[in-house]
Amino acid sequence: MSAAWVAGSTRARAMASRRVGIAAARELAALRSWESATARLADTPYGERVLPARSLEEAQHAIAETVLWNLRVLAGWLPVQGAELLRALVGWFEIANVDEHLRALEGEAAGPYFRLGGLATAWPRLATATTAEQVRAVLATSRWGDPGDATARSIRLRMLAAWAARVYAAAPSAQSWAAMGAALLASRVTMVEHRPFPELAVHALDAVLPGLASGSDPLALPGMPGAARDVLPKASPSLAPEDAATALWESEGRWWSRVEADAFRLLRGSGFGKEPIVGAAMLLAADARRVRAAVAAAGHGTAGKAVFDAVG
Repeated sequence: MSAAWVAGSTRARAMASRRVGIAAARELAALRSWESATARLADTPYGERVLPARSLEEAQHAIAETVLWNLRVLAGWLPVQGAELLRALVGWFEIANVDEHLRALEGEAAGPYFRLGGLATAWPRLATATTAEQVRAVLATSRWGDPGDATARSIRLRMLAAWAARVYAAAPSAQSWAAMGAALLASRVTMVEHRPFPELAVHALDAVLPGLASGSDPLALPGMPGAARDVLPKASPSLAPEDAATALWESEGRWWSRVEADAFRLLRGSGFGKEPIVGAAMLLAADARRVRAAVAAAGHGTAGKAVFDAVG
């Protein structure tokens, strides 16, 4: 084991130890406004970026940005293979940037971009695209792959599918998460949208969900992890779209609970290498998700607490 892996693993454990945690997040959710909740974050790792926020949306973006910044710092402590692992794990941030960029290209109000730095896959080129067709062309020549057409839906689904595949290939310890996350994606298309899953997105998932076809039930796939039956919703043609959306939202909560529990186990191991890096990254992401929900819930009384409890 190289000194860089040892140093990076040690740094990852230290970063993960500074999470806000469930109890403190619950206290944030009980406050009277998102402003008071963000003020309470002053002495946490989120404080530096959150305190200047002028809206709830800016505060939530800053919370997520904090995770990305920590992982960018962590990448500097790791060997090349470690940085590549983090580049795969942070794919969500690049997908979020592309979502906002496509909105801007359509003349819609777009949110701020995440600063990916050295963890970007294709964002520097994507950011200069002036049409959706150019976005597609850049993706086609990158690790994300060709979405098949230039619609926002096809681009997003292909990128999400490719992200699951990249995580699956980069981190053996995260393969079950990637498979279940990909199955949740396929379930959303099947149960809520009732539209064909783009062929190239299905193709991107070949290694993760072998045998998946547009419209098929992921739970029926022979390679699906056994734990998926406790996480994924059961497809039913009689389920109304709004009920399906609720079922999927609840399933995503169970998925995060499973990820967080496994991430704790990876981080608490005695080794140095990919496992503590994956564990720390996912614990930071889970903490940010919970804190974002707590800040949004603040000021909404019983209704806000109910939403936070579903997330936390």
